[in-house]
Amino acid sequence: MSRRRIFPSLVSLLIAMVVVHTGASAQGWQLDVTVQSDPPPYVSDWKQMNGLAVLVLANPDLTVPTPVRIVTEAFQNVPLGTPVFKSRTDKILMPSSVITLNNTDLVEIDITQVDEALKDRVIRSGRLPEGNYYVCITVLDPSSGAVYVRKTCAGFRITDSDPVKLLWPENAYTQPLAQYPEFSWTPVNSPADAAITYKFKLVELLSGQNPFQAIDANQPHFETAVVRKFLLQYPMSAQELVEGKTYAWRVQTIDQNDLPATRNKGFSDVWTFTFRPAAPPVPRELGVELLYPADRDTIPWIPPQLIARFRPFSDSVTALNE
Repeated sequence: MSRRRIFPSLVSLLIAMVVVHTGASAQGWQLDVTVQSDPPPYVSDWKQMNGLAVLVLANPDLTVPTPVRIVTEAFQNVPLGTPVFKSRTDKILMPSSVITLNNTDLVEIDITQVDEALKDRVIRSGRLPEGNYYVCITVLDPSSGAVYVRKTCAGFRITDSDPVKLLWPENAYTQPLAQYPEFSWTPVNSPADAAITYKFKLVELLSGQNPFQAIDANQPHFETAVVRKFLLQYPMSAQELVEGKTYAWRVQTIDQNDLPATRNKGFSDVWTFTFRPAAPPVPRELGVELLYPADRDTIPWIPPQLIARFRPFSDSVTALNE
């Protein structure tokens, strides 16, 4: 298989992942690149799924057909030094028209430079390695080399970690739970210095809804965020869970830059449970001890309050009134 056919999808991936951006340009030239949020790392997605990214080049001042060369350079970590690849494609821009390149159109790009180590890794895995990247795009006159749109760079991050997996309560759980149950999930695989936040959301599942509809559309019954923790105790201060109602819950992971920390925009699956409170534990011993008035106490003429201590202790009851 030739280099032209082995690596073009990686080029399309890198070009397409620039965040919406308008390039600095000579008079009249306009370059916009848009990309779907949370870009997937898989080369096959970018090769087959139309509409993930679109590049648009225009010049409303043109009066004659004009050849253009679109040059793309990609860098890892910083937009300096030797690019991991460099590519070009030649087109003709017609007056009162635009050049539109979709990610699926970019497979014919002519590769002029490729980092072989990165290329081999992409071929073996079928996906771009996780990390930070920069893409720089220049638009030239292919004959003279005159610059129509100067080199403009934008950064992005490829996230290839699996979303967290929900653990407890199990999906579609209907057995009794504590009044303030615990929720748990697996930690995300991330660098040690990454401050991962887990956004917890719980909604009531209404009649006729599936869990995904409910979690996206319904008002949260409870939501919160925890940092570097994989277990959440439903707080006593939160809106109480109602017996017999079904709830849907989900966790989203984000990093310190408020960006998704995993694939699927950082979202886990959506699980449900029907709340049935567990019966309170029966104490081994139930008793009450009179504290006031004590034996042989002198009491006032007006009948006093009786003060007692309960076993097991409860701070919700402090006195008996007669």
